[in-house]
Amino acid sequence: MALGAALALVPTGAAVAEPKQTATRISVGYDGSQADGSSNAPSVSDDGRFFVYSSNATNLVPGDTNNLLDIFRYDRGTGVTELVTRGVGGVAANGRSTDERISADGRYVTFSSEASNLVPDDTDGEANVFVWDVGSKTITRLPGARSLWPDVSADGRYVTYSTYAALVPGDTDDRIDVYLHDRETGATDLVTRRSDGTASGGYESVISDDGRYVAFQGSGGARLFDRETGTSTAITGRASSLAISGDGAFVTFTSYTSLVPGDTNTDADVYLWERRTGEFTAVSVTPDGHTPDAFSTESRINRDGRYVTFWSTATNLSGTDAGGWQTQAYRYDRQSARNTLITVPVKGDDGGAEGADLSADGTVIGFMSLGEDLVADDTNGERDVFVTVLP
Repeated sequence: MALGAALALVPTGAAVAEPKQTATRISVGYDGSQADGSSNAPSVSDDGRFFVYSSNATNLVPGDTNNLLDIFRYDRGTGVTELVTRGVGGVAANGRSTDERISADGRYVTFSSEASNLVPDDTDGEANVFVWDVGSKTITRLPGARSLWPDVSADGRYVTYSTYAALVPGDTDDRIDVYLHDRETGATDLVTRRSDGTASGGYESVISDDGRYVAFQGSGGARLFDRETGTSTAITGRASSLAISGDGAFVTFTSYTSLVPGDTNTDADVYLWERRTGEFTAVSVTPDGHTPDAFSTESRINRDGRYVTFWSTATNLSGTDAGGWQTQAYRYDRQSARNTLITVPVKGDDGGAEGADLSADGTVIGFMSLGEDLVADDTNGERDVFVTVLP
C-alpha cells in the first residue's frame, strides 16, 4: 500500500489569521435557561439543520424526570429541542442512552440504550440498538443484544452496529461482530466475516451514504468492507475513531503509527486514507508541514472528503497559539492542507472544544465544550453543545 507524502507537500509560510467565528450554544433549557447537566458531542445532518446529542440535563425539554443520559434532537431552523428517548406511552426512559447518530436527511436517529421501556416486550436485560423516526415518533429495536456503536446510511435504510449476539449461522466466534441491518427488507448481514463466511470479529463501524461501504475495527486493524463485491480491504493496523466520507472514498482514523514520511512524534495523530489509491494523508499537521506537539483524535469527515474535523491537545496546528485552551477542535481542508480552529473564545483563554461533527459541505460544525468564554453568560459549569459556521 503506497504511503502518502502529505507532510512533505504541505506549503510553508506565515501563519494564516483565524476567521472570526461566532459560536452559538444549542444545549439550553426549554425556557431559555442554562442546561443543568452536561451534554456530549453532537451528530449533524447533511444540511447542518439538525443535531442529535446525549445529555444528563433535565431541563432541555419539559417532563424529563429520569435523571439519566438521554438523546435529544435539536432543530437549528426552529430552535426546538425534542427528546428522542421516550418510553412507551411517553414515559421517561428507564435506562441510559448513548452512541447517537443522525441520518443525512435528519429524519432518523440511531442510538444504543440500556432502557427496557422504549419498545414493548424488551426483556433481554441488555443494551440494544434502536432507530427513532421523527416523522412517526416511533422507536424500533434492531436484532441483537449487547449492541453498541450504530451508524446509519443517508436515507436511514441501512444501520451498522456491533453486537455480541450471533445473528447468522456463521457467527460462532463468541466475540463482538459488526452487522448491517436493512430496515426495508428486515435482513441482517454479517460484515466482519472471512471468505468462508465465518465471523472474524470487529466493532465501531461507520457506513457510507448509500450503504455500500462499511469501515470498521477488525481483529487485525482497520478495514473497509464493500457490500457490492463482498470483499474486505485492510486500511491500517491498530486504529481508533474511524469515520467515512459520504461517498465512501475516504476513511479517517486515529493512529499511533507513523504512516507518512516526516511523522516523528510519538503521539496519536489523525490520518486520511484514500480508497482508490491506498495513500495516507496526515490531517493533524502544522501550517509548515510538521507533526504537532501533542496528540489528536476523534475525526469526522464531510460528504466528499474535503474537510475533516478532530480535536487535539496540540498548541501548534493552525498558527494560532492554542496553549491553555484545554483541548481544541480543528477543521482540516485537504485543498489547502491547513487546519483552522473551529472556535475562538470571545474573551479570556477558555476556548476548549471536542467532538466536532460537520455538515455535508463542511461549513456548519457542532461540538461540545467546557469553555466558559465561547458565548456570553456561560456560568453553568457544565459541558455544553455549540454550533459555529466557517467559510
